[in-house]
Amino acid sequence: MGRDPVKSVFPGRVLPLTIYPSLTLLSLYLILGHLFEFESPLRSEYCSPSTKNTSTYALPYTGFERFDYELCFMVSVFHVALNDSIGYTFLKYFLGTSSIYFVLPCLEALRPPHTAGDEGRLGRSLRWPASWLLATQVGSKASLGVKEDQKQKTGADQENRPAIPTAHDVLGIIPSVVLGGAIPSYALLHYQDPKVTVLWQIFPVYVFLAGWIYRRLANLAQSHSTTSATNASRFILIASFLTSAYFHLIIVWPLLVSGDVTSLRQLFLPTHSPATVESSVIAFLQYDFHFAWISALLVTFLTVRFQSVWHAARMVVVTSVGMVIVGPGATVAGAALWQEGRTQL
Repeated sequence: MGRDPVKSVFPGRVLPLTIYPSLTLLSLYLILGHLFEFESPLRSEYCSPSTKNTSTYALPYTGFERFDYELCFMVSVFHVALNDSIGYTFLKYFLGTSSIYFVLPCLEALRPPHTAGDEGRLGRSLRWPASWLLATQVGSKASLGVKEDQKQKTGADQENRPAIPTAHDVLGIIPSVVLGGAIPSYALLHYQDPKVTVLWQIFPVYVFLAGWIYRRLANLAQSHSTTSATNASRFILIASFLTSAYFHLIIVWPLLVSGDVTSLRQLFLPTHSPATVESSVIAFLQYDFHFAWISALLVTFLTVRFQSVWHAARMVVVTSVGMVIVGPGATVAGAALWQEGRTQL
């Protein structure tokens, strides 16, 4: 049977040319809008020359005054959130459930061209840069400077990906997430030290280096994994699901069980018109979170061939229930795991 032109054109042209650019523009409007609200007050309070001798964050990080001035602002953003009880809890939840936003682009970059979906070269090249742009909102202002490089690298990976990825290629994602993401994020939350926060800012570099070093060592040792690339990818997705679900259960479920609607609203719903700098910073991070998982969820379901309206409705219901029970991060990981059973590496 020939390819259905509707099913081909919609994911291959309509989604990449309308939905994803619209999401990107909306996210930039809302996120940068809040950034502009608190940028001047934070710079004035913590990073201006008049407060240099008394500010906790105006430190000689690099020895270059202009660069240190920008780093001071980045550090102050996260420490304003860390010093707020709602902000700290939200950052803990966000970082604890964010592994899937690293895993998805890495797995897609390894996927052979003929299994990357039916949307065609244009769809893939437009879909993943926009999605990776939003997924890297995990780092907020910290990763704004490296997003363009990540977009270009992801686009290049579409052309240079291996024809048949090995288990070592897939398993290289584990040190990327653990050494490049989890450990720096734990240090950020645990130490709450400005110098540690500065080192955390470049976590995408750690993500790349950890995976690259693992694959090079595996190649030098000429070791052969006893598992397949498909099983390795499923293991990573299951681990991501369990980790995200764990943080959702220990942070959100106590509030759900106690019926603390006010705390839930403060934790997840951005304030439309923040009254303070602190609330504006938290709203900035909350919009980061929402656009990250919405983008990841859309990407996950992009290649689903819905058999009927009822099938699509069931997927919406299951996704909605999953977001409440295990959280958005685990829901995206579970959906990706389900997709993995249909589209193997």
